[in-house]
Amino acid sequence: EHIETGSLMFLPGSQISDKPLKDISHLMNEPQKFALIKLDKIRGNACVSRRQIISSYKKEDKAKIISSYKVGQKVTGTCKGFTNFGAFFSIGDGAIDTLVHLMEISYQRISHPEEVLNVGDVKELVIIAIDNEKLQISTSIRQLSPDPFLEIDNYNINDSYKVKIVKILDFGFFAELKKGLTILIHSSEISHVKKNIVPKKVFSVGEEVTVKLINIDKEKKQIAGSIKSLQENPFVTFEKKFPVGTICDATVKASNEYALFVTVDNLDEIDCFLHQNDLSFKEKNDEEIKNYKKGQKIKVKVLEIQPDLNKVRVSHKATLKDPFDFFKNKKVND
Repeated sequence: EHIETGSLMFLPGSQISDKPLKDISHLMNEPQKFALIKLDKIRGNACVSRRQIISSYKKEDKAKIISSYKVGQKVTGTCKGFTNFGAFFSIGDGAIDTLVHLMEISYQRISHPEEVLNVGDVKELVIIAIDNEKLQISTSIRQLSPDPFLEIDNYNINDSYKVKIVKILDFGFFAELKKGLTILIHSSEISHVKKNIVPKKVFSVGEEVTVKLINIDKEKKQIAGSIKSLQENPFVTFEKKFPVGTICDATVKASNEYALFVTVDNLDEIDCFLHQNDLSFKEKNDEEIKNYKKGQKIKVKVLEIQPDLNKVRVSHKATLKDPFDFFKNKKVND
């Protein structure tokens, strides 16, 4: 109700405040300012907004706060969230938010801020731009320090280094060769044998691991490392110990409708493939395969080893005497 005229005006729910209010009882019968946003003189209808008044006050407050900052000034910020193009930090005890663009987060080229930052991280920032019209402050993390990639010549490909894990993602993890100089170990470079490794289940932030430096891309400022390159491929070890043609004892590890998977000796991480056609001289090996249980011991002959493809194929049939050998010294009509 207008104080001077007593005329009633309508305040839409969306115009009450700049944030959702569950209860508006504290606003009832309180004299306060409203902005007239719609007026129909013929029908005598007036529409007002309290939200516009609040926003204008906040804009004035924000402008005042921003005017107290200068380009080149160092500030402390707390990471609030991410977008594809950068990270938002709150500064000035949370009074205002500032954007650190993706290119200003790290000297290393990254595709998303979460590769090197976590929500809640407290970082020192430097103000690099102030837009007084849009009321925005742009800041940088990387401009506070020299480019650590300039020291990459101190590191050699194929050498091993102890690194500290700083960020774990679905596709691998990032670790520091030195402060600010990060190296990526992709999931495919963790194990020779295990595929689809979930890094978060294997490693933890702060853990130290030894890696082999396998690639340096100076143009993209990217460094790649490997854990599996420090170990001999178990399939190469297998080939040295059990070359093609070797007959050895094996243990059934698992099976499906057309094959057995067996392990040989103590090389439990290698599942040797034994197709049902290499099981026996019987015609119905699809039925025969059901007779083999997990843990059962059988003799096998190594038929094929492909270390580059992580494959070993073996045969139980090749260890058995061929029943057809009975006819070797026979001829027709005997």
